[in-house]
Amino acid sequence: MNIPAKKPVSYAHAVVALLDIVGFGDLVKKSRAAARPLKVLDALRSQFHIPDNHATHGLRLILMSDTVVYLVLTEPDWQRQPGTAVMSALSRVASAQMKLLEHGILLRGGLTRGHVHFDDSTNTVVGPALCVAHEIESRAAVFPRVAVDPALIDGAASMCRNGSVIRFSDGIWFVNYLRLVDPMVIAPCYENASRDAEMLEAHKKAVLGYMTKACSAETHAKCAWLVMYHNVFAEHLHDRIRRLGAPKSDALLKRAEEARIRGGELAQRLAYR
Repeated sequence: MNIPAKKPVSYAHAVVALLDIVGFGDLVKKSRAAARPLKVLDALRSQFHIPDNHATHGLRLILMSDTVVYLVLTEPDWQRQPGTAVMSALSRVASAQMKLLEHGILLRGGLTRGHVHFDDSTNTVVGPALCVAHEIESRAAVFPRVAVDPALIDGAASMCRNGSVIRFSDGIWFVNYLRLVDPMVIAPCYENASRDAEMLEAHKKAVLGYMTKACSAETHAKCAWLVMYHNVFAEHLHDRIRRLGAPKSDALLKRAEEARIRGGELAQRLAYR
């Protein structure tokens, strides 16, 4: 009796994002029905733009309660298209962070590259890169940020030069989502400077809305981080706006110690490199 040989199962190379929806478990427990949690997941899913023929495009998205896995499958030879795959992942993750913050929800996570196996028939994903992304998410992404593996940066250094990824003083690189949803990145002009101001106002409103819910030392620390991130980006953006002759908008939040954040002022500062 001839037994057909099993098809070998191999790993593929991919950019991998493992994200955690902060506080989603509490949201589910407090919801009397599934409508509110599903609305959050639908808002998240809409930012990743997964086409019907996702297999052809090399994109995969898995949602399981508060855990999100996003894959951008790449060529076996990483050097052939590092920038395209990385920027695709960065832009989707940034859009998701901004959208969920508008719903009063924070995202944290890890972003890396490496080997994974994805089975479309069983919707199963496994691989060393997924383990690395989980380690980054659990150890480095202490604040509401998506931390980026330095190995990923080494392969696509241009994203650091344009500010898509920036570094905290603790040495952790993370997705600069305000930069990635910034209209000025696409076209630095006077008109887009005005849109920038609107974007910052929307972000400020979302941060202030989240701050009203802060009720523990942990959430206060998250608020302090968001305030500092917003202020540093706003100051950086205002320099560009002034160079274009556009008026400076009043988009700066109060400093953390003036915003009734009892978690204490964080020593870390953002650094544009």
